[in-house]
Amino acid sequence: MLRTTKILFAATLLGMLTTQAHAATFHYNVDDQTLPGGPVELVQLDDFDFVDGDGLTDQYTFHFGAKNNGGTVQQDVLFLLQFAFDPSLAYTFNDGVDTWTGNDNTLSYVGLSTYSMSDTDAPLLWTKLSPTRTGTLLASDTIPYVQIGDIPGGGTVPFDLVVQVNEDFANFSVVGSFVAVPEPSSLALMSLGALGLLVARRVRSRK
Repeated sequence: MLRTTKILFAATLLGMLTTQAHAATFHYNVDDQTLPGGPVELVQLDDFDFVDGDGLTDQYTFHFGAKNNGGTVQQDVLFLLQFAFDPSLAYTFNDGVDTWTGNDNTLSYVGLSTYSMSDTDAPLLWTKLSPTRTGTLLASDTIPYVQIGDIPGGGTVPFDLVVQVNEDFANFSVVGSFVAVPEPSSLALMSLGALGLLVARRVRSRK
């Protein structure tokens, strides 16, 4: 039996204006999407690894990198994982257990700490088109994030992202944001970037 599973990853941020930093916990968005054009870009460094859950939970390990497209250091970069969608609806985030649910399916991440949305200006709402469906968060929600750290100008910091999903997932999207601590001299930043999409395919056969 042949089955193809697509995992779609996109990261989006809203263009915005921000003032000088007041504390290390204040973050601003540094990328509009995950493909070329934003200050920080999500890149795939290697093929993903897959563990079959034998009818229960499948696990994917993606080997990504956070690429700094600028010439100056981006400080204390985080990759926030905010929304999940499938072709029919936006999934609901369950703050207490850090999972996304919808259509009797679940999505979660392995080994990540959580970060309060009230400490970042990353969006609490994102609308995905075709068909239109809107994911929402509360400012009080604490969502999983990947700690990237400082990215030197022109450099790429590798990281792994481990995703667990129900085995009957056929197609889903995850939307997140790169954020970073602003430099003290920064008075304003307008987010830049272009639409990004990373597609990973798996084909396996069963007897």
